[in-house]
Amino acid sequence: RQSFLLSYDLLEKFRHPNIVKALDYLDQEGLPVIVLEDTQSIDLRQFTQQFNEKQLPVETVLNIAIQLADALSVIHQTEVIHKDLHPGNILINVKSERVQINDFGLASLLSREQTALAPPEQLEGVLAYISPEQTGRMNRSVDYRSDFYTLGVTLYELLSGQQPFKADDALGLVYAHIAISHEPLRTWRDDIPQTLSSLVDKLLSKAAEHRYQSALGLKKDLEKCLLM
Repeated sequence: RQSFLLSYDLLEKFRHPNIVKALDYLDQEGLPVIVLEDTQSIDLRQFTQQFNEKQLPVETVLNIAIQLADALSVIHQTEVIHKDLHPGNILINVKSERVQINDFGLASLLSREQTALAPPEQLEGVLAYISPEQTGRMNRSVDYRSDFYTLGVTLYELLSGQQPFKADDALGLVYAHIAISHEPLRTWRDDIPQTLSSLVDKLLSKAAEHRYQSALGLKKDLEKCLLM
């Protein structure tokens, strides 16, 4: 219930075309319900099913990424960290290709926070998408740059049809986020421009200081890729 309330409070705060709009918060027979605007959208995980090998066209991914970077700039300016960015929490209208970030249930209102060490199965968020610092094993605080890492995982998947890291168990996945290098995007397809591949590599940097330091800087580089 607390995460539902936090998600609703934050969604109410934002008025941005790329962030889902919350209309009401209801308590139905003891169960919390958030009423969202109907944008005739599906999540990105469903959207990828219609493409061969689940690989989206480069231009489509760039347009999605630019919208997400714009939304993150607004989110981060209010000192909110989403902490749970992945294809299941990103909605897209198939006709207009407008995307919106959804579900702020794990979001933090702090500019940075320390993640406690916990068993991999008890970590917040979807394990395949969490940043190295979210694992609690890096002795690093979590700040807004964690969202850039999870965005990098998402873009990698949209382009390659594969998640950058796979493992047999939760502990192996945690270790991969911390210490294993992902396969270059061009391993999966050769039509991805090197500039875009390098951009995703930067987002997936293990150390936050090696990632982008602002969403607007990221958006600018994405727009350059789109013009190439």
